[in-house]
Amino acid sequence: MTSTSISGTFKDNNGLRPINILRDLPKVADLVEECFKGSLDNEGQAAIENFRRRGADSKFLSWAPKVIDSLSLPLNGFVWEEDGKLIGNASLIPYYYDQRKVYLLANVATLPKHEGKGIASALTKAAVNTAVEKGCDSIWLQVRSDNQRAISIYERAGFIRKYKRTTWQLPLGHSFVAQQASSEVTVIKTLGVDWPELRPLYLHAYPKELSWFNQFDVDHIKPGFFHSIARAFRDERVTQNSAFISGKLSGGVALVNRLGAPEMLLLSMQEKQAARLLPEMLRSMAEKFNKHKKLTFELQPGDYDQMIFDLGFTPKRVLLWMKYIGI
Repeated sequence: MTSTSISGTFKDNNGLRPINILRDLPKVADLVEECFKGSLDNEGQAAIENFRRRGADSKFLSWAPKVIDSLSLPLNGFVWEEDGKLIGNASLIPYYYDQRKVYLLANVATLPKHEGKGIASALTKAAVNTAVEKGCDSIWLQVRSDNQRAISIYERAGFIRKYKRTTWQLPLGHSFVAQQASSEVTVIKTLGVDWPELRPLYLHAYPKELSWFNQFDVDHIKPGFFHSIARAFRDERVTQNSAFISGKLSGGVALVNRLGAPEMLLLSMQEKQAARLLPEMLRSMAEKFNKHKKLTFELQPGDYDQMIFDLGFTPKRVLLWMKYIGI
């Protein structure tokens, strides 16, 4: 593995230091909350509160430093401190999947009145250099697709744009507005013979390159008796259907339940057929959804976005995945 070291451009890095989890976690939580107020959803706010709890948990703090590079938690990284106050942060979160070690760069934040000073760039570069030194297969980050200022910082640091994802959510107590059934679309249980055509569609929507993040591989939903047995050992249950237009296989939908994880809905289709396929594929799974959970799914943005909105779903966020190219 080869790497490219990034040199900092900030004229004075005296405020930059590694995060100290024994005393910095509550301050980092406060910083991230202040920097992202107005854009935090319930999930983000819950993560911040969990960060505060861990920072006040003496038992957790007694053993966490020993396994800091093994936990998929934001315990590693850098902060920027001036006059005893944290004004910037960048976290490194390690992930391990399929014999790969991946770092997620997260919580890159600078207090608004200190923006434009190069602090975010210096924090990003320090974090990337550390991840490379620790040895990893790749470094990724997520950023809101409309945050052009942050995207520019990451591009200058060596990241490239790879994938864009919209998270759609059906609020609790709502039923999606299904259109009248289409006579030309048939949705039936997925069979093994469907998989060779369905797999490329699923991989286009959910690339293997990102499987480390959700700890899930598209091939885990492959139909067949022996694959069902393997899923049982992984505490996974999959319900999936194939969609046909005039007898031609054109898409698929899968509802994945894993022990200790939220329901995951996967959708695959030819984009030009989305307007006809999506309502029918969602309809076929309607009785399978857990009525006590908010139904969410991710999909790359497309011409079908307005149609998904019209079905009753709301866009929760649109995130851009970026990958560091210096490894």
